[in-house]
Amino acid sequence: MGHRITSAARIALVIALTGLTAALLGSAAAGAAPTPTTPPTRYVRDVCAALDTWLNAGTADPTAQLRDLESGEQSPKGARQQVVHIYAAAMTATDRLIATTEKVGAPRMANGQQVATDYLQTLGDLRDALIAAHHAAERTTTSNRAVLIKTLANAVRNLINTVAAIGDPLTTLNGSPTLAAAIQGDSGCANVLDFFRTAASSGLKIGDCTTQDERQVECSQPHWGEVTLVTAYPGDATTPWPGNDAMNAFVDQACGAAFAPYVGVSEDQSPYTYGWFHPNAGSNWDGGDREIVCTVISPDNSPMTGSVKGNALS
Repeated sequence: MGHRITSAARIALVIALTGLTAALLGSAAAGAAPTPTTPPTRYVRDVCAALDTWLNAGTADPTAQLRDLESGEQSPKGARQQVVHIYAAAMTATDRLIATTEKVGAPRMANGQQVATDYLQTLGDLRDALIAAHHAAERTTTSNRAVLIKTLANAVRNLINTVAAIGDPLTTLNGSPTLAAAIQGDSGCANVLDFFRTAASSGLKIGDCTTQDERQVECSQPHWGEVTLVTAYPGDATTPWPGNDAMNAFVDQACGAAFAPYVGVSEDQSPYTYGWFHPNAGSNWDGGDREIVCTVISPDNSPMTGSVKGNALS
């Protein structure tokens, strides 16, 4: 359910990175691939420079608006307008990133055209998730604060899940040994990799309450989940990514087993269910992250207030 995220600000930036123009997506779908005329080292340098420039430009944080809405510090109408503006601004900013990246072309190597096309397709997949979040924010009602909170929270969560499942954009390029070597040797790429690489430990412990972006908050405040178990996926830093099925099976078993001892009743007898945070297949896992954090959550992802430890049916 959950995926490793360092902060709301980082996920906001990653979300904004996904915004491609419809024209770009259309040209890629039509087969208009970049011409492989750029030396691999220059291609990597220019792609990383474009990413680094964009990341340093920064963007607003949609989850901050959600927190203000939950706490009553902002009106439903104001919060929705701000979130819609954030997503729109992110797409505009990323249009400039994509325009710069398109000019880079494709690496001059045997499969350079395919690599460049796959890189753009990765961004295109992420773009669909960003558009969905933007539309969800635009279309939801502001007359019901609870409905608005749920809609905006689900939109952010869907984006987090999509971004985490795909990994950082350089993962696509790292599939080529030639480009992987160039990425490791480029200082500009090091800055980008550092941005997407998260800490191997969240610092959370059993009994802590957390937001959807794995930020600890007081349990007396609105929160997404309450931690029931902190463990690690078997293996060390050299263990290959096990695959989504194996990871999901592991966390499902671990978090399912931790539910009843913490809440005081089995999941099928409780109004709650369990969720989790786990490393994604990209920079999290590659950076050595093996931490699994199990939580108790509401089935509809609505905010919880107060601890559920030993509260059984409450």
